[in-house]
Amino acid sequence: MLEVTDTARERLKMLLDANKEEPEECIRITMDESGNLGLTLSKEKPGDQVVEHEGEKVLLLDPIITEALSNVIVDTEDSTDDSKLTLKRKPEN
Repeated sequence: MLEVTDTARERLKMLLDANKEEPEECIRITMDESGNLGLTLSKEKPGDQVVEHEGEKVLLLDPIITEALSNVIVDTEDSTDDSKLTLKRKPEN
């Protein structure tokens, strides 16, 4: 299962609050036919993995994305301007 750090959850909430137009919208990780990942605003669908921050849904993943990112951690990385979301492989045991 995809892991999302607390700092990434906070960042997702900030992004969502700044961009959503409808209360039930969340950020969704998407994948195109070439395997490139992206973010979009979407509403929850049956079967989605839902990530929450402080009781509010902030991130949605459909079952295909959940499986593809099962050994990934969503985190943040500070840059000179702001913090950005990053994907990192979980360490192997």
